[in-house]
Amino acid sequence: MKIPRDIPSMAFIAVLLSGMAAPALAMIYKVDTLEPVSGGFEFTTPTDINASGAVAGHSNYGEDFTWSVYWNAGGKLTDLTPGDGRVSTTAGISDAGVVVYAESGRFYSWNAGTVTDLGSGNPGAVNGKGQIAGTFSGIFGVWTNGVVTPLPVPSSGAAGNASDINNNADVVGSAYYTDTKSYRAVIWRNGTIQQIGVLPGDVSSVANAINDAGQVVGYSVSSTGKWRAFLWENGVLRDLGFPAGSQSYAYGINNAGQIVGGFFIPNTPYGRAFIWQSDVIRDLSPELGAGNCSAYDINDAGQMTAACTRADYTYLRPFRLTPVAMAGDLSVTLTATPLPATVGLPLVYKVNVTNIGNMTATNTTLVHTLPASGFTMVSLVSSKGICNGVSVVTCTMGNLVGGESAIVTITVIPLAINASTAYYESDVVAMTTTPDINPENNSAKIKFSVFANNAALSVHSLNSQTSAIRDGNITYIWEVSNGGPLAASNATLMDTLPSSLSLVSVTSTAGTCTGTVTITCNLGAYRFGPVKVTIVAKAKVRGTITNRATVTSTTPDTYLGDNTATVVTRVK
Repeated sequence: MKIPRDIPSMAFIAVLLSGMAAPALAMIYKVDTLEPVSGGFEFTTPTDINASGAVAGHSNYGEDFTWSVYWNAGGKLTDLTPGDGRVSTTAGISDAGVVVYAESGRFYSWNAGTVTDLGSGNPGAVNGKGQIAGTFSGIFGVWTNGVVTPLPVPSSGAAGNASDINNNADVVGSAYYTDTKSYRAVIWRNGTIQQIGVLPGDVSSVANAINDAGQVVGYSVSSTGKWRAFLWENGVLRDLGFPAGSQSYAYGINNAGQIVGGFFIPNTPYGRAFIWQSDVIRDLSPELGAGNCSAYDINDAGQMTAACTRADYTYLRPFRLTPVAMAGDLSVTLTATPLPATVGLPLVYKVNVTNIGNMTATNTTLVHTLPASGFTMVSLVSSKGICNGVSVVTCTMGNLVGGESAIVTITVIPLAINASTAYYESDVVAMTTTPDINPENNSAKIKFSVFANNAALSVHSLNSQTSAIRDGNITYIWEVSNGGPLAASNATLMDTLPSSLSLVSVTSTAGTCTGTVTITCNLGAYRFGPVKVTIVAKAKVRGTITNRATVTSTTPDTYLGDNTATVVTRVK
């Protein structure tokens, strides 16, 4: 496979995706750092890997030099470039270990140290049999042992470029179409050219790789330059399923349908290499030990090539990943219902622990940390194993085979709280003595609120007078609120006027008010909107007058500290 020349910067940005893993993804990988190119070469990219794990790629020194390189199965580097090597590009490597590359308008093969000049041409890709796709002496086609079979060009466009060729001599890449004024992913098969198309809403596309089953991967591009990885099979083009707003690109696919590439989300600092199979994406960055990575190719043994940058790397570091063992993969989900919870009513936690790996998770243990106080446990049930504890529940589940789940159900009753709402959190973590390929999905946390099973009445003064003159009027505006969650039945505001005041008038935005000295306003079954009670009274004497209003209800109110308000007025 040949990586397109418009490959994005390594300033990739990404986020980990988790989910139900395909069994083939539940592997432990041995990560080998491939020997770097000496002499200040900053970017070394391992673009191709053959069936035996040998790797071909290229290395860049600034903007002036590009060298074709080869790593054997042990990771030892060989510089392939003849002459001064100022600009050479690698097309790929065959299963026999033959590397094909181009320099200065000619293309060459390298085989165990022997370089052969194959003539004028610009190769784009090599298959396992050694067939080469590209342009040779001005002819775009497939080169087989010195014979070029031409490939057709679009009826409304120009000759394309080849990104990959499978062992059936099917070629994929891109071609320019004049009717759409854009490059489109295409496949050449049996002497014909077929446009793969673009994902909905996009304007151009590039095909990067094809396996022997004819599955094609690449990326589709929007009018604003956003990339989305795609898979094309049986004539149907589909998105690989990364989250909305992310960008992704697929570079390689093997005959098992495993896809590798990179993805990123804007406004985060790093990107991630991934492997995809059956709609499941696994982030490879934990294995690579770096957060700024991309994967480039994968062989049928599951070996992959990748490259990463990191703060302590002085260059783009190349890697080869080799699967060495199966693994377990515990995945945990945590829910609580109903939410929000209510004081005195049952709250049910449900924890689902599933081994989505392909190896038995031995000695599985779940630890569920509940709020330290404010709840009474009613029941604790596990579908597997034994659970003990109150605020910290520990469940020993034994062994979970691949695909097996265990469910823990905990029922609690929230206790009374000193406000209308209280906030809590609860978390769970699952552990196993079996190697776990993705510890990031072993834990879960939930934050939730508990509503009081009462009303929460309060009253305060709103723009009431703090100064007046004798024989003048003082206006008191009391605002009553109910923070809930329940309606305040028989809500009443009471204001007993001091003897130094005489009532002039009283009005309320809800209910009715009676009395001249003790003023009682019956607000009814009061819910949440504020009610304003306005009382106008005449000041009969000079001095300081203190007036208070109190709100009450027959519905329980767990906090009474805000049920009375006071206004002090100085009368001159």
